[in-house]
Order: sequence, then C-alpha cells, then structure tokens
Amino acid sequence: MTWNLWLDDQRDPNNMLRHRMFDIFPEFKIYWDKYNLQALDFVWAKSANEALDLIKERGMPKFMALDHDLGNHDVFAFL
Repeated sequence: MTWNLWLDDQRDPNNMLRHRMFDIFPEFKIYWDKYNLQALDFVWAKSANEALDLIKERGMPKFMALDHDLGNHDVFAFL
C-alpha cells in the first residue's frame, strides 16, 4: 500500500494554503509539485509515537512531510 505521512502537531495538511505553508517554506512547494501531492494524499500523525504506530501498521510511507518541531518534542524523536 502506498501512502504519505504528514507529521505535524498543529497544521492539518488539508489547511496547507490557509497556513501559508508554501510562503513560509518555499522549498516544500518544490516537492509538492514534483510528486503531484494533494493534501488528501496524506495520513496525518500529530506525534512521533502516532507516526511510528502508522508505519508499523502500514509499512514505510512513500513520502514524509515532517514538522521541524513537535510541540515540546523534537521531530528527531521520530527519526
């Protein structure tokens, strides 16, 4: 099963434009366009533990969009 992981504790992938993510992180737009990604293509995890559980359940994602911080927990806890 092919799937994409969205790991962010605050920003819903379905609200990308509302959060002006492409303005804040223009390099992300390159990947978004290159892989023809859509917000609905992502499974949203709000914590490192939730992301790990999804990977155990579904296998490795094809693409991962990782928040640079997860509230009080660094994204490196996931990596």
